[in-house]
Amino acid sequence: LHHSSPPATLPQHLSAMLIPTSGMQLRTQHLTVPLTPERRLTWLGFSDCGSPVFSDSMGLLQLYSLKSQCVYPICDTLKQSQSVSNNYFIIAVSERSQIIQAVLCRGSSYPMTNPRPMTQELTLQLPVCDIEVEKSELEDALVRASIMNMDNADKIIKETAIKLFALACR
Repeated sequence: LHHSSPPATLPQHLSAMLIPTSGMQLRTQHLTVPLTPERRLTWLGFSDCGSPVFSDSMGLLQLYSLKSQCVYPICDTLKQSQSVSNNYFIIAVSERSQIIQAVLCRGSSYPMTNPRPMTQELTLQLPVCDIEVEKSELEDALVRASIMNMDNADKIIKETAIKLFALACR
């Protein structure tokens, strides 16, 4: 992770370099870390399938898909928090089971170390409008199944596409 240009007053221009190794071959890949102006990078890691994942200071979790080489917002953890002053510190992201392990930080950015913090499981949910509506729930499931390496992805894509088509025909 490095600055790709001198930092401006509001936006940060961060880039990361992926170095996948295969035997004696090294292939580097540069990717821009997507940060909205006035947000800070709070967590950087890999999912259980090896995809880079970024989290910013407003709780937006983004995944870099190695298949499509695009960055997708996969969860807004601030929406899953009960209070604006609370946030989640990400520990692990699982694409296969669609679960985020995180620690709830009450009024702070980082968890306390003593007593040992309790982890919580958050479900991945794309930041879409009107997630309570059936159509939005189906669209969320379809997009997540198509961009992530989840279990039974083909089955979920087919079933969800048929349900969305039936919903559109109504």
